[in-house]
Amino acid sequence: GEWPPNSEGCDLIVNATPIRDAVLVELRPGQTVVDLAYSCDDAETALIAAARALGCTVIDGLEGLVRQGAKSFEIWTGVPAPIDVMRAAAREPR
Repeated sequence: GEWPPNSEGCDLIVNATPIRDAVLVELRPGQTVVDLAYSCDDAETALIAAARALGCTVIDGLEGLVRQGAKSFEIWTGVPAPIDVMRAAAREPR
């Protein structure tokens, strides 16, 4: 098949692989791109950088981690999660 795979007709692209240094799919403007790969240094993956350059809506891996944690917090406590506090803590330099 072709490489990278064509994403024509797709509005949402989700990368659930650990690959950070390659764009695994052909992107186009207007797509929403979610990349679940992240690192503690908050460096963008190649996919997120390419998506931002095209003006796509992006959700990077650290944001995905924050939202997953927030939802878990809410399920277990019944209390709305302090998402802004959680996001700031996740993005704080180590």
